[in-house]
Amino acid sequence: MEVAYCEDEKKPIVITPAEVFNAMSRRGAQGALPQDLSVVSGAVPVELSGTLFRVGPGRLQNYGLEYDHLFDGDGFVQRFSFSQGAARFCSSYVETPQFTQEKRNGKPLFRSFGTNLPGGLFRNAFRFNLKNAANTTPLMVNGDVLMLWEGGAPHRIDPQSLAYRGHWTGGGALRSRTLVERIMGNGRPFSAHPKRIPGIPEVFNFGLSPGLRQRLLLYRVNPETGSVKVSETVLPRLTFMHDFAVTASGMRVFFDVGVAFHLLPAFAGLIPPAASIREDSNAETIIRVFDKADQQHIVPGPSGYVFHIPNGYDVESETETGTEFIVDACWLQRFPETDDFHAMLNDRFPRTPLLPTLTRHTINLTKNLVRSEELSEYSLELPAINPAFQGRRHRYIWGVAEPPTRRPAATMFGIAKVDTDSRSTRYRDYYPLILGEPVFVASGTAEDQGYLLLLAFDPQDSQGLLLILRAEDLEEVARLALPEPTPLGFHGLWVGDEE
Repeated sequence: MEVAYCEDEKKPIVITPAEVFNAMSRRGAQGALPQDLSVVSGAVPVELSGTLFRVGPGRLQNYGLEYDHLFDGDGFVQRFSFSQGAARFCSSYVETPQFTQEKRNGKPLFRSFGTNLPGGLFRNAFRFNLKNAANTTPLMVNGDVLMLWEGGAPHRIDPQSLAYRGHWTGGGALRSRTLVERIMGNGRPFSAHPKRIPGIPEVFNFGLSPGLRQRLLLYRVNPETGSVKVSETVLPRLTFMHDFAVTASGMRVFFDVGVAFHLLPAFAGLIPPAASIREDSNAETIIRVFDKADQQHIVPGPSGYVFHIPNGYDVESETETGTEFIVDACWLQRFPETDDFHAMLNDRFPRTPLLPTLTRHTINLTKNLVRSEELSEYSLELPAINPAFQGRRHRYIWGVAEPPTRRPAATMFGIAKVDTDSRSTRYRDYYPLILGEPVFVASGTAEDQGYLLLLAFDPQDSQGLLLILRAEDLEEVARLALPEPTPLGFHGLWVGDEE
């Protein structure tokens, strides 16, 4: 049996991947009607006034079909509203037309990104209309909360009741345009990692339009009206990019990593689409930089892969080094293949550890080079920064983390605050709690003056929790019990009452 190790006691502790991913809803969440949350310890800060939305896979099985990939679980949204020192909660599945059709028939009807339908070739060959799980990130646009899934256009829900409102097309900009997009039937891809830069009235995002000539779609979204501007760039090779960085000057930075696509077995239904994407150690990483005029610049980059990029910013230096900017990323040494996700969902650890390292990439367009350095010896993922510093020089990054003395692990049991100036890390160990992504909520003007809101799961008591920590020192301010062992989810959104 695989084990993780407790940093303090140095004794083996049995935490299997299956236990971990029970927290990611192998058993399936049910949903909850609006209700007040009970405070287990501490007190909810009175200055917390607003709403936290969380979304992720609500279940990793679908009418008897066990999903083989984390990205496949049906979208499940949780709403936490805070007012006058109290918290109120409700939750629901995102009831898309595909979700509703499967519910009505009592069986899986759609192929997923990482899981084929039961029935072999007959049910999977040349079925390109994948299920839009609406399960990755919430985004507020024109009075709707959009549920993002990077393979297609988002779905809309009501921010109060969580009721389904329909597809979102950005005034038609996300309707299918190419033949391949029409065949796939999910609209234009819209990534799950949009960026909002303070002082800029648009939300930046991107999408990867499928086809033998893949297109990189660059979006600018007006969050008040919902209108969308799109520009397209044809890429010379197929790639898989999950996140990007945007600086205050409008630079958009993408890490185009070396992957290979084995499409014929996926088209024939022999393997799911995710399994067709493999690491290609012979392909070089290309850093693609688009300026505010959408002109592309290319810089050779380091090998590896990145799922999440907390921030990027322009460098204002007195030295004559040319155009330079910094991108901090949770860097993996290799591309995580579908076998890695399948192993974690079936009581095995990946073939080699997947340990993301917070890494700073200093990119110089004038000299056409990049310098990379680690910012912390801790493994760190699901990063967060103070949103007021998005696109600008930041000092602090928070995230779920593991110390170097406790590896390998199927998940991360602690929370870290990394000081990128001093290269120091403050760490709070929450073992055996399994932690989700922290969401930063500012309470003052200092960069680290605020609170971290994060979901947690106690595998010993099967208890779901909401933790509120002081961002400055990671001290726990309050712990609230959830009505069911809800999924930790992927990503969250804070909407203040003044917004």
